[in-house]
Amino acid sequence: MPLVFVHGVNVREGIRYSSNINARNALFRRLTLKGIIDEDNNSTIFNPYWGRYGGQFAWDYASLPGRVETLGSGEDDMITLLLSELLSSQDIQSENILAQIACLHSLEDSIDLLLAISSKHIIDGVSSSWADLALNVLDYAQNNRHPAWLNEVTDDYVFLHYLKQKVAEQLQKNIPVDSAIESLGGNSESWEDIYEAVSRIFGFVARMSGKAFALARPSLHREIVSGFLGDIFVYLKRPELIAQEIIKDLKQARVEADDNNEKLIVVAHSMGGVITYDILTHYLSDLKIDVFVTVGSQVAFFEELKLFHASDFNISATSEISTSVEKPANIHHWVNIIDPNDVFSFSLDGIFSGVHDFNYSTGNGIISSHTTYFDRPSFHKCLNKRIHYLYQ
Repeated sequence: MPLVFVHGVNVREGIRYSSNINARNALFRRLTLKGIIDEDNNSTIFNPYWGRYGGQFAWDYASLPGRVETLGSGEDDMITLLLSELLSSQDIQSENILAQIACLHSLEDSIDLLLAISSKHIIDGVSSSWADLALNVLDYAQNNRHPAWLNEVTDDYVFLHYLKQKVAEQLQKNIPVDSAIESLGGNSESWEDIYEAVSRIFGFVARMSGKAFALARPSLHREIVSGFLGDIFVYLKRPELIAQEIIKDLKQARVEADDNNEKLIVVAHSMGGVITYDILTHYLSDLKIDVFVTVGSQVAFFEELKLFHASDFNISATSEISTSVEKPANIHHWVNIIDPNDVFSFSLDGIFSGVHDFNYSTGNGIISSHTTYFDRPSFHKCLNKRIHYLYQ
């Protein structure tokens, strides 16, 4: 079953981009499509890249007021956002981050953070075993939100020791002892990736003073928001240039689905949802999509402003002709997922007919709630349930 993922704004090629694809593809296969495709089915996942045509800042963001010097790597940026919003005003103890988050929120939040950071270094060869590990660890966390052993944790390495032990015990209830480690996602490399993520968190917090940490977050917010707006403006100026990158993969995926008598799933994040909707209602209005999933997207916002090629000014809340936009005929099922904390996600209910909104809460702040949906195994599990429901 082919799946097309259309990324949102502020996405650019590089090592981090490749790691994101490897981890996300693995989570799509192991979690999102679990039970929908055969275990041995190596589904084709298309990742059209339109970021090459996104906004380019001619003065390197010199227009941003009060800009703070960059922290360094893109990974540092992500850790800053996630930690600052999860821990809020709490004092940060660099040696015990995961336990702090588990106590303040839940074990699942700690696991999501840990897996999100470890995913940024996943190579293609180990992505499947890493995804298996993520699934089993997440299952344990969801069934044990505040385990008693957290009271015995002195640092994050002790945290991982307990976690590894408890997950293995959970698996051993249903499988032979000899295969317990294999079923964890398997090999030692998968756990090494998790341990390495703890090292990166520890090292980052240790070299950041409280003041620098506080200053960095608003600077990152401004740069992310400017990148968000920049890519939107470029699309409005040159829609065909960006659309062509997605159109070719949508066509190829449809051919593959038809040849194998399979369904086609399209998942679009943020501005990717806006672009894909524009394509499906204007450039490829006859291309059948079996399941269209928009996540943290602005489709409804753009339709309220009548910015799409297919937008009809005669359809509005006060129109005598129609007060809602009909779901496009070429989209069989359309699911829209929003996080209440994500200010960049918009509701379709009330504007479109035949479409439903579903909430997924990351529990994070404004920016990281928008940017980390697909880093989180818990999100993929929720998406799996929703797609299963559509085909019951």
